[in-house]
Amino acid sequence: MLRTFFRVWLLVPILNVAYILALALRADVLNWEKVSARIQAEGVLLAFSLRAVLQGRYPTSVEMLRSASLQEYLISVLLCWLLAVMVLMLARQLIMRFVWRHLSTRQRLGTIGLTCLAGLIWLALLLLPPPAAAYISVDATQSLGGFLPRQAQGFSQGGESEMQQPGYFDRAMSLLKPIAPRIVRIDHSYDYYHVYEIGPGGQPLYRWAELDRVVDAIIAAGAKPLICISYLPQALARDSVYGPPIDLAAWEALVYQTVQHFNVDRKLDIRYWEVWNEPNVPSFWSGTLDEYLQLYEATVRGALRADPSIWLGGPATASLDPWLDVAAPFIERNWITELVRYSQAHSLPLDFISWHYYDPIPADYLWSIRNHQQWLAGLSPAPRLLLTEWNWSAAPAPELDTEVAAAYAAAMLMTLADSSLEQAFFFEPIDSSTAWEGRWGMTRKDGVTKPVYDTFRLVNELTGERLAVQSDHPHVGALAARDGNHVNVLVWHYGGEQMVLPITLSVSGSLADS
Repeated sequence: MLRTFFRVWLLVPILNVAYILALALRADVLNWEKVSARIQAEGVLLAFSLRAVLQGRYPTSVEMLRSASLQEYLISVLLCWLLAVMVLMLARQLIMRFVWRHLSTRQRLGTIGLTCLAGLIWLALLLLPPPAAAYISVDATQSLGGFLPRQAQGFSQGGESEMQQPGYFDRAMSLLKPIAPRIVRIDHSYDYYHVYEIGPGGQPLYRWAELDRVVDAIIAAGAKPLICISYLPQALARDSVYGPPIDLAAWEALVYQTVQHFNVDRKLDIRYWEVWNEPNVPSFWSGTLDEYLQLYEATVRGALRADPSIWLGGPATASLDPWLDVAAPFIERNWITELVRYSQAHSLPLDFISWHYYDPIPADYLWSIRNHQQWLAGLSPAPRLLLTEWNWSAAPAPELDTEVAAAYAAAMLMTLADSSLEQAFFFEPIDSSTAWEGRWGMTRKDGVTKPVYDTFRLVNELTGERLAVQSDHPHVGALAARDGNHVNVLVWHYGGEQMVLPITLSVSGSLADS
């Protein structure tokens, strides 16, 4: 038994490294730096996935990078391998006891042969190089309906501390205006903009000038705001502005005054109101799930007293990659399903479900959307689905400053446009960098635009009817639109190791009657 344990113990990491090397062999030149980085990344994610299980929750990718210690990493990786070894040992013992011993010699040889054949086929498919050229065909006569790049018009401005400076948000919106933003999400609504204070007599004082400035900048750019009701004003914070509030009644009154100010007094008709930001991450919510649910109830009751027609939802949870399904997303599911259950039990509206997802693989977003649809199965009417933050990576990365992010955004916009999302929000319009630091913005603080900005600008020029497009290459795609007698096509090459790829574009169909 001990011998078997050590054999399987060695087998697990060897197979994992072999898989990474097999992926690397698809490149024309084996890049050992990338292989090494990939192995390290696999180890870190394994470590934190196990840590998530042990703690009953999981951190965001950013928190992973900031909080990891060498001791924590090593212990978690060893425990991960141990867990994998135990599962494999159990499976082996069950197979040997209940299946293998009942097979004849011929059947055993056949089973081994089929297993080896399947492994060889899998390896051959894995190592099969993609086509050396790409062909894209556009059918100008096959309309897919009106081309409304809704998913390309939603943006989420992050909590950059510079947002508190006069003019910072105005610069962000002036850069967005040429790409026709439809809706812009803001958070830090209370802790950044000094909305709420306690006066000398103990009475609450509401000051709207700073938050008005941000909302007015969004409207001036031609968009509508989505207000994320977070975080606490200092006057309501117990230990931290990340909650829970010291007085839920005072919080409910603050929410009432906020909706009253914007939708009743100013008549701005702001539709979406999101309750908090990533409460399943300890650094953004200091309370428990139950305390968040109580906050949601107080928020809803205060908001609806001011304007019963608005849409309320949340919980704006943080998600991880699909291959960490065992470790992380079930925690997110708890937050969402418990919010649904609590809303139904207390007759509270839940007009939309929102979450955040960062992943360099566009197809993974469809997995995330399907997950949320499954968690909401049976609800009638089903809440709207809002992806209120998305981007290539949750942590700073050099690719965010390059053409990689631009091509990724194009592929993402096609993926999201064909999904069941009500709205998606790219994170973020402007960041705090003044150099190439790999942060998330389409533009830097100094006004320099990044390549991803041009993706949104070009997609915004695709007006008219969307056309059917076919591509024979897994890493090449296109969006096409017909406006009168003109066909505009946006082509991208994203993924894989081929830096130079010949692409042939063909447009078929008569435009005489268009």
